[in-house]
Amino acid sequence: MSRWPLIILCLGLIACGAQTNSHSKRIPLVGLSASIRLGQTPISDVATEMGEPLETYAIPAAVVNTYSEGRSLKFKDNVVKAYFRNPQGDEIHLQHWLQLWKDRSTKRDKLAQGNDAHGQNDYQLISGSDHTTVIFDNESGRVKRVMHYAP
Repeated sequence: MSRWPLIILCLGLIACGAQTNSHSKRIPLVGLSASIRLGQTPISDVATEMGEPLETYAIPAAVVNTYSEGRSLKFKDNVVKAYFRNPQGDEIHLQHWLQLWKDRSTKRDKLAQGNDAHGQNDYQLISGSDHTTVIFDNESGRVKRVMHYAP
């Protein structure tokens, strides 16, 4: 029996995989223009795209601009490094994120600050491969904030 059909099949699969990776497109972040890229877009381009922020404040080694609809951008060295937003639709449920990241490595940490009125701590679920963290209430499983970071 000839091995050529098997070799051709393997080469075809490898070629398809390489083509898929080379044509993969960056998925825009919810609520953020596709032209704004974390780790790349300068603050001047963000201002052109999003307008003036509602508020600007400094944190150690960075500046945060807040915009409407609960959106915030963190800038370091005049480049956008992080995007913080409110969850949208099913994202408000921790189960959504657990299902989304079921095949990925995640880390769950208790936050030092963030106690609610009943003394319950908030937690964060981190997906390093997605460069995304969600802050959630451990008792209810309600996601409070979604944070995307530059790779």
